[in-house]
Amino acid sequence: MVDLQSIFDLIDQNHQTYLDRLIGYLRMPSISAEGVGMGEVADYLLAWLSRLGFDAHLVKSPGWPFVYAARCDQPEKPTVLLYGHYDVQPPDPLNAWATPPFEPTVRDGRIYARGAGDNKGQHFAQILGIEALLSSTGMLPCNVIVAYVEDHLTEV
Repeated sequence: MVDLQSIFDLIDQNHQTYLDRLIGYLRMPSISAEGVGMGEVADYLLAWLSRLGFDAHLVKSPGWPFVYAARCDQPEKPTVLLYGHYDVQPPDPLNAWATPPFEPTVRDGRIYARGAGDNKGQHFAQILGIEALLSSTGMLPCNVIVAYVEDHLTEV
């Protein structure tokens, strides 16, 4: 049984660090339609998941590579699939942004940046949750597969 309180305490203790890391990630453009930053963000995710003990690799596709990672701590347990996309839409029109789209800004307790809600913020939170769980317990209570793709396959 996982002691959730110890994990919540760890998250609370690292709140600012996690927020700073999320902001750093959101600063990384990954605009598939324009070919901006896709390789860098895929490599970033690949390295992070590898550091967390996942068997992680890039999978070639007709567009940008998929990030695929699996960690099977307990083969007899269920497997959870976390699926999302690491690219964002072009931020045009730029004059519609109150602040630059790749300079995350916290206003009224919310983060404003391209990808903060769809989908980079979501999968970043999932990976941080895995990281916190591993920091607290050393293993996952189930097997996890992570698959991040680009939202729209485009010719490259």
